[in-house]
Amino acid sequence: MKILGINAFGHDTSAALVIDGKLIAAVEEERLNREKSTRAFPHLSIEYCLKEANIEFEDVDYITYAYQPYLWLTHRFLYHQLRFFPQALGELKYVKRMISKFMFLKSNIQKELKTNKPIILLKHHDAHMGSTFLVSPFEEAAILTLDGLGEYETSVQAVGKGTSIKRLDHILFPNSLGSMYACISHFVGYTAELDEGKVMGLAAYGDASEYYNDFKKLVKLKKDGTFQLDLSYFEYHKKEIPG
Repeated sequence: MKILGINAFGHDTSAALVIDGKLIAAVEEERLNREKSTRAFPHLSIEYCLKEANIEFEDVDYITYAYQPYLWLTHRFLYHQLRFFPQALGELKYVKRMISKFMFLKSNIQKELKTNKPIILLKHHDAHMGSTFLVSPFEEAAILTLDGLGEYETSVQAVGKGTSIKRLDHILFPNSLGSMYACISHFVGYTAELDEGKVMGLAAYGDASEYYNDFKKLVKLKKDGTFQLDLSYFEYHKKEIPG
């Protein structure tokens, strides 16, 4: 079975090809079009993966995408708007853009690729877990994902065994270490969803003890190993971070 995975309609677009359970090729579009953090549809990445496998696009059985938009709509948007109304109304521009991009996700992909091949939409954090554990040398492992936001999850804890992954727990937006990092990157003068790596690199030259107590106010580590943010310091759950 030949499965083509794509990341599109957002930053750092990419593609990967799996054949009979084995990863054959994977590449980010920026490596090929030379545009940092490109948002271009990954046509070049798809072409590269197919060439590496010496197959044609017609040979692909399934296309996968790591996002389930209706989960985002029901859990992240509707629940979040009700919970933080009216402050979250500042997100409406972001919400409108997300709806235009993702509510017709399958048809948009088919239109770009000029195909009617079946498209499977995966939960975002399931794709994160699969892309690490299933290509690792481990038969069994603990798995932890952390990012800004999937559909509504910001972290998932799971156990991988063989070719299966069992979820144990998750953390929901707006408690998000990724969003916190993006906010701090923006606060010190960098661009969110682009320059976090620069901030991470610069951190090695700083004195962690100087701001340790400040960060303890921002993030509370709970006894069960999860975390909770003090949202009074942030606005990312009320309006989009400039980026």
